Amino acid sequence: MNVAGIGPRLEGEPNFRDAAIPGFLEPGRVFRSGELSRLSAQDVEALSGLRHVVDLRTARERSEAPDRLPAGVEVLALPIDPRGSEGRRVFLRLALRRQDFDGFMHQHYQRSLFEHSAQVGEVFRVLARAEGPVLVHCTAGKDRTGVVIALLQGLLGASEDQVLENYLETNGRMDERARSLGRRLRWMGGWPFSAGELEPLMQARASYLQRALERLRELYGDESRYLAEACGVDRACQADLLRRLGSVAG
Repeated sequence: MNVAGIGPRLEGEPNFRDAAIPGFLEPGRVFRSGELSRLSAQDVEALSGLRHVVDLRTARERSEAPDRLPAGVEVLALPIDPRGSEGRRVFLRLALRRQDFDGFMHQHYQRSLFEHSAQVGEVFRVLARAEGPVLVHCTAGKDRTGVVIALLQGLLGASEDQVLENYLETNGRMDERARSLGRRLRWMGGWPFSAGELEPLMQARASYLQRALERLRELYGDESRYLAEACGVDRACQADLLRRLGSVAG
């Protein structure tokens, strides 16, 4: 992919960016993003070197906002439902009881790891065998995508501070998208929410990712063991990941 041609932003998706961390994850190999339905023709052309897309959105999300992509890109849908295994009922209970969404987001990150380990495992198998650049994305590009990219960066040896810095970059890119999403969510299901109540859904917060990774380490020790035991990504596959994506300097 012509990274220089893409530049730091796409016109139609401000949260598109390279997931590289110098010394650990090579530039131009894995990208992260929100949904791509708003891409301009110039954006689509800029992605002409893309070979694989892993879409973590649910079927409903994909149908409501289908991606615009160059011809020939291989797309793999691996849905992670942010509401967990009980689906819509979880979110509706939160709304009816006026429970805080900060707690919901902490649960969402841990559900992504521990209820959707099969999907996480398949993402890593795609990353290990893919030829050419891979894009991983969800709707906003901060939560489901944030968890998967953090796992990859950690597996390749990046420090937690480096992983968090990359994760939190979302907040500087999402202001306009967050306001739009907030207006939609405020009336979800007919219940009004204040902007303050919705803030946890709109932001990347370090505590969400930190607590999820802390729980992972409590249960498995590190990313490598979690991937092997919970996700079925064996050591040979992990070695392929290191060879394909890791930095020579790392």
